[in-house]
Amino acid sequence: MKEFKDFEINLFGDVWKVKFVEGWLKQDDGNGGENWYLGLTYHSDRHIEVSISDDDKNKRSKDEIMNTLCHELMHAFNGCGQYLQGDYEVCNSEPYVEWIGKCIAQLLKLKI
Repeated sequence: MKEFKDFEINLFGDVWKVKFVEGWLKQDDGNGGENWYLGLTYHSDRHIEVSISDDDKNKRSKDEIMNTLCHELMHAFNGCGQYLQGDYEVCNSEPYVEWIGKCIAQLLKLKI
């Protein structure tokens, strides 16, 4: 049984599905290759995938998985808030999303 269970969350009236998957998440890089990810957020159909292991089934640590989950949730939150373009384009700002995600994960770990 997986420690992390798939769930749904209602974000401002939109239901998002979160799924925990085995292996790295891969997407076509547009040049005939692949990019590998720890997590992916799909705004068009409102779902998030988070990797719980590498392709060899080596489990990621609970802290790594929580950091990734919080990171992907920050993408979802910002997208739902329409922070998508121009001066407000923070939805895809990886340094910002990574930092805020880690801050949220740390607060959850400390039970704050």
